[in-house]
Amino acid sequence: MRYGPDRLIFNTAQSVTDIYSHRANTLKSKVYHAFSRRAPNSLTMRDKVLHGRRRRVVSRAFSDNTLRSFEPKIVGKTQHLNATILEALEEKGWTAPKDMARCCEFKVCLPFSPLMSCL
Repeated sequence: MRYGPDRLIFNTAQSVTDIYSHRANTLKSKVYHAFSRRAPNSLTMRDKVLHGRRRRVVSRAFSDNTLRSFEPKIVGKTQHLNATILEALEEKGWTAPKDMARCCEFKVCLPFSPLMSCL
């Protein structure tokens, strides 16, 4: 629904595809500049050519084969996290402190693990 000369409201996944696909004859609003004050990112880029370049680079990191190759590492880290939590539950009374940040850090790196050596 158009609510201004250059404004739209939409609420379906198909609308997002129709409006923001690389074939669409649209341009993201200038409002997106507010979301990328320090450096533009692929979600807030308004220039379709620059966005396309960045998307092609990043898409390799998120390909089906790349994500499947990390599955054993993810399963191992998840099992370690579960074991740490279960171990704490079995102890009676106050337990020794556990460094849960160390157990969970892989979840932060996970989206970027193909690009960085987090795992």
